[in-house]
Amino acid sequence: MTTGDTNDKTIEYLDLLTATLTQHEKTLDNLIEKLEKASKNLMTINQQTGEAPIISKEAPEVFTYTKIEIPYNRPVEELTQILEALTKSKTRQ
Repeated sequence: MTTGDTNDKTIEYLDLLTATLTQHEKTLDNLIEKLEKASKNLMTINQQTGEAPIISKEAPEVFTYTKIEIPYNRPVEELTQILEALTKSKTRQ
């Protein structure tokens, strides 16, 4: 494998990673907007009914959903590398 091939693979990997993260950010923005709207609706309903909000003392469950659009029929190995990189960055936070 030549240096050019390695550079091409690195660029392809970074391109796929960028596309994946961009799509993930757009999805998160959309979900946040929906959550804000739902929250406002719940506050309005709460004010209209005069009931106190129910607050749980338990830690909330966390679900993570990621949809990855794969451009150009990328190999599974590249997706595995991206997911491992994302997992490592998440555990460092």
